Formats: sequence, structure tokens, C-alpha cells
Amino acid sequence: MLPGCSKQTLGQRARGQNLRAGVLFAGLALAYAHFLRDVEPGSVLRWLFAVPIAFASYSLFAGLWGVCAFSGLRGERFQDHGHEVILDDRNRRDIRRRTLVMLSLSLVIAGLFAVAFVEPV
Repeated sequence: MLPGCSKQTLGQRARGQNLRAGVLFAGLALAYAHFLRDVEPGSVLRWLFAVPIAFASYSLFAGLWGVCAFSGLRGERFQDHGHEVILDDRNRRDIRRRTLVMLSLSLVIAGLFAVAFVEPV
């Protein structure tokens, strides 16, 4: 496949780094949840659980889909050989749409996990 025809903005190396970062943030979220197991339900500290979950889900989506939010919204690709501008308007719109979907899903997942963690049944 030609580099300019791709629906991705990240090269293989950056995708792998994002996957590793996602696993790291998920581990940090688990450690934070373990740390807060004795904190009372509804505490403000429990809402901070959404932060590592949002980073974990964003990084995992970025690694799996190959889309970086920062370069995608700017209309660029960050390939292993360097930056390149996306010249095709249709491709740029598709990548921006995928970027917004990825960011929205990350925030929704973080919110759902935080609500489930803050108010246990």
C-alpha cells in the first residue's frame, strides 16, 4: 500500500510504543484502584481514576488503529521515517473523523469506569 493512501497516522514503531504505554497506564490504573480500596465511596480521589483509564484507552486505541490524535487533527502523518503532510482532503477528513471517534471513545470509557469505581453497588 502506498504511504499516502493509508488511513493511519502512525508508523509501526510508534504503534508499538502506544500499545506499551496503554498497558503501562492500565497497570497504573490498577495500582491506583488498589491504593484507593480503603477510601470512602464518592470521594473526589476516586474520580481521578478516570485519568489513567483515559490515557490507557487512548494509547491502546492509538496503537491498534494507528491514529495519533495530535498529528491526525493537524492533518499530518508521523511515520517511522518522519513527518509528512496529508495532501488528499478526503483522506485528511477521514483521519480527523477517526481521531475524534477515538478521543470520544476514550473519554466515554474513562467516564464509565470512573462511575463504576466511584459508586460501587
